[in-house]
Amino acid sequence: VLRALGDNRWRLELRVESFVLDTVEYSEFRWDGQTCHTTPERYAYTRKGIGRNKQLALSFDHARRLVTRNDGRETSTYAINARTEDKLGHTLALACRVARGERGTFDIDVAWDRDVRNLDYSVGAGDENVSTPLGTFRALRVSRTRVDSDRVTTLWISPATGWQPVQMQHTEGDGRLFQLRLLETSHAQAR
Repeated sequence: VLRALGDNRWRLELRVESFVLDTVEYSEFRWDGQTCHTTPERYAYTRKGIGRNKQLALSFDHARRLVTRNDGRETSTYAINARTEDKLGHTLALACRVARGERGTFDIDVAWDRDVRNLDYSVGAGDENVSTPLGTFRALRVSRTRVDSDRVTTLWISPATGWQPVQMQHTEGDGRLFQLRLLETSHAQAR
């Protein structure tokens, strides 16, 4: 859910609820549509359910180019650069760049748990038909490539959903596959 907070501030929230695990992730940021860039202010992630519960909160100080992180056990800081996005907000920057016609490969700096990571993306040149419970969408394939790992994450994003994902697939190095598909939205119309 994307919600305006006023004064060019936004909040993007993602909730995933299942029988075994619930996650809530949100980002509060300023948006620059001219450069397809979020300036994050706060990011938080909470996971509860089977296994180990996890929480993480990041607070951004752009004047000092620092992030303060708190995981419920310890607080620490690390350096960021002027182009650093957060884990959730960077998906909007990615979608904006694809919507503007950017294809091929590019990278985005993202504040991670304890450092800034440079994420590499590859955008396909042509549309694909992606079937979901809501219908079939024309979508572009966007893959996150990793130099140091066999893991592969692929998103299919569609203009019919405001360039947000209609499907996501993640394959671990050992071959385990995880897949998410769009079940409902208030904006999308399948084609």
